[in-house]
This record gives sequence, structure tokens and C-alpha cells, in this order.
Amino acid sequence: MVQGIIIWLVTLLLTYFMVGLLQQRHKGLNRRFMTLLFFYHTALAIAYYLYALYNPSDSVGYFGRAYNKYAGDVWFDYFGIGTKFIDFISFFLTNRLGFTYESSMAFFSWLGYLGFLFFYIFFKERIHSSPKLFGFDVMVLLFLLPNLHFWSSSLGKGSLIFFGFGLFFYSLKNPGPRIWAMLLGGWI
Repeated sequence: MVQGIIIWLVTLLLTYFMVGLLQQRHKGLNRRFMTLLFFYHTALAIAYYLYALYNPSDSVGYFGRAYNKYAGDVWFDYFGIGTKFIDFISFFLTNRLGFTYESSMAFFSWLGYLGFLFFYIFFKERIHSSPKLFGFDVMVLLFLLPNLHFWSSSLGKGSLIFFGFGLFFYSLKNPGPRIWAMLLGGWI
């Protein structure tokens, strides 16, 4: 549990610096909202963690397979697409970096949050108005949909895929300077 909190604190610091750097390049980036979104995402990650403790969850399976080295001791024995790719990442986290289940969940939750960060920039670069619904900013409402955060905050495909899509769509505005983001997002 302690290691999970440490990983969460590290990702909080990384997020703070990343959002600051991105805000310098993207004037529409609302640092306050993205910080609050990080905490909102964390709250739903905790909800998912508690859910996974008492219900069947793929995240427990991903961690268990990697931790128990079901396919052997060589990291690249786990490389593949779909479930195998999550096992590949999980194996590295658990057997090379010594992550616990909680720290793996915190790391994958952060990847899900980064997906939101890159999607936010993507939308801010393209939508120059602030459509309202019952007086609320529609984009803010979209980014607060709890189901998006719940499933993108756990050790599993959802957070990694959401991160990959966010990174890929972020790179579409300026593919030249963002080629590495496009390639990484497309590969994921």
C-alpha cells in the first residue's frame, strides 16, 4: 500500500510539471481544471481498487500472472497484442521495478489520466467556443463522466488504450513536431 501511495505522489509531481510545461505551449490549457481532474481521476481509481478487492477484476489477473511469472523469467516472453501486451507491461513493473499491485494500479491510473490530458489539449485546439448545457461547459461535463475515469484508472487495457488514443489524437494537430507522440500512440 505504501509503495502505491509513493507512486501516486510521484505521478502527482510529474503531472504538475507536465501540465505546467504543456500550458506554456497550449494557452487554452486550464491548469486548475487539469489538477482537479487528476484528483477526480484518483478518486475513481480508489473506487475501482476497492471494487477489485471484492469483485472479479482483470487487474488482479494481470498482476497475478506477471508476479507469478506464468510464461517464464524472460520479459520478452510476455510480448504480444491484447492481453499479452498488458502482461508484458505488468511483468516489467512487478519483476523488474518491484511494483506491488497497488503501485501498478497507481501507475496505470496515471496513464489513463494522461489520456485525459492529451484529449483535453486535442479538444481545446479544435473547439474555440464554450457550448453550454444547463449553464455548464459541455467539455467540462464530458471530461467528468465517471465511467470514463472508472475504466481508465486500473491495471488493464482500458487505461493503456485510452492513453494511446489520447496521445495519437493530440499529435494530429501538428504531426511533424509531434511525430513521436503519433508513433507511440498509434503503436499502443
